[in-house]
Amino acid sequence: RLISPHIRRSVEISGVLGHAQVQAGSLRAVLDVLSAAAFILEPDGRIRFRNAKADTELSLRRLFKEQQGTLAGVTPEAVRVATQLREAPLGKFLGHDAHLNTSAGVVLHATWLALEQAGEELGSPLLLLVREVEQDLRTPLEQAATAFRLSPTETQVLGQILNGHALTEIAEILGIARST
Repeated sequence: RLISPHIRRSVEISGVLGHAQVQAGSLRAVLDVLSAAAFILEPDGRIRFRNAKADTELSLRRLFKEQQGTLAGVTPEAVRVATQLREAPLGKFLGHDAHLNTSAGVVLHATWLALEQAGEELGSPLLLLVREVEQDLRTPLEQAATAFRLSPTETQVLGQILNGHALTEIAEILGIARST
């Protein structure tokens, strides 16, 4: 109950929520509605909780697997992350993330943080989120500006043209001469 609002804010910012609305509730309820695989790990790597997406991720064995109740890496990068999660001091996990390659060449985004500020009720577990890397969110205007090496002003003019404005209107809107 204490950390649900903080996790909600963190995952909303990083874009890992699906379209489901997260209402105030338990940590498990929040993690269950994520569109990312969510694990709560003990400092020694034991899996304390995992959502349905995490079960799927473990069954696919793209990055991680469950080995005697603990999280273990499958790829060399994931082995390093799993080892780091077990061996590094907890304070080191506030907001860390990495892009990890699967053996099939798919890149997944892993984010982890310590939950030690949750209080004695939870102990000092770690939260690990694993998700697909976000698609390129650049707009066609940004892509055109990059492809044609447009200056910022040229990009603004192009944007106004795409919005249906005439050159005279664009000059007035942008405060530049029509000849520009």
